[in-house]
Amino acid sequence: MANPQTENGFTRIANELLEAIYSTGFNGTQFKILLCVIRYTYGFKRKSHDLSISFISKATGVSKRYVSSELSRLIDNKVIAVLQEHTDTTSRILALNKNYTQWNISRTVVQQVNNTSTGEQEQHTTDDELFTTTDDELFTQERNIKENTKEIPIPQKSEKEIRKEVYDYYMTLGLVNHQGYRKDMDDAIKSAMKNNGYTVEECKKLLDRHKQTVEATKGTQYQVRARPLHEFFGQKAYQAKHLICAEYEEGGKHYTETEPKEEGYKPKISDYDAELIARVKARQGL
Repeated sequence: MANPQTENGFTRIANELLEAIYSTGFNGTQFKILLCVIRYTYGFKRKSHDLSISFISKATGVSKRYVSSELSRLIDNKVIAVLQEHTDTTSRILALNKNYTQWNISRTVVQQVNNTSTGEQEQHTTDDELFTTTDDELFTQERNIKENTKEIPIPQKSEKEIRKEVYDYYMTLGLVNHQGYRKDMDDAIKSAMKNNGYTVEECKKLLDRHKQTVEATKGTQYQVRARPLHEFFGQKAYQAKHLICAEYEEGGKHYTETEPKEEGYKPKISDYDAELIARVKARQGL
């Protein structure tokens, strides 16, 4: 029996944006694509993410042909923004355009009710049943009740639940298909966060770089294999004292493989980057 709980993950979205979505005339496929994009962006507390047509097709159960067609319409109509085009090894980076006034898809405007008025002019629509004045008043009253009802505070996440965010993110990358979040995974993430000083967001960044490296080296002489989560954060690199994940930090072995290179380019090292580099060198005895 399904028993969804917010402590197992939830998606934060502004009520105003949610209202704009359900009052816009998206077709079924567009609506599924939109929810998928929201799930894998806002659902992981990020504004954008690389999402391929194949991934969206699999997630929504809609054929690639229809996903490709309707996603293009959403992009053309300024509902979905393409922040970065796809390359030979990476998918397009997509984001929801939260400025819904730019959307070029017709929206149903819910009129506010003036309680002192004796009547309202009808809206002439072709597809939707008209609201009567009474219906409008009931709708507005119910909406006000819902908006004014005190929300039940969401309990703070436990440390394990926070670490599980790393697992949830890992599962979106398509590296190794784990069947569930195990104790050895949690122990590995916990140890890496404690000993290497990682935050959850830093763990996600390391995983991103690992995926990029796996894809960039595929079919080459020095192909890097996708690591299971417990190995990535829990095992030491070959003939080294540091963890595998440390090789993807700023200054690590695989870091330069995941960053664009230009002739004469010298990266600017921020205080944050300098701290990571210092930790790498300390663990490698440099």
